Amino acid sequence: MKPIEIRGHLLLAGTNATEISRQLGVSRQAVHQTINNLNASPRIRLAIVQAIGKQVLEIWPNTKTQSILPENKDVEQALRQQRPELPSHEEGMK
Repeated sequence: MKPIEIRGHLLLAGTNATEISRQLGVSRQAVHQTINNLNASPRIRLAIVQAIGKQVLEIWPNTKTQSILPENKDVEQALRQQRPELPSHEEGMK
């Protein structure tokens, strides 16, 4: 998926890179770098896929991290332990 498409899906989902950066406590630049595939942060990627309701490999099919990125639920579980205040995938889809 192209960065412009990711941004469009985020807008359709009622959010944007700035909001994701606030939720995660990271810089807007870090989120933009992830959207542009310049940064492969699993945590930021998970927040993006949760926001737009897709799988990581649907958005970044050629990702080099696919071998270390388990299914979204596994990553979500690990993140939930670190940041319990983040919305779950199901909550993000409402």
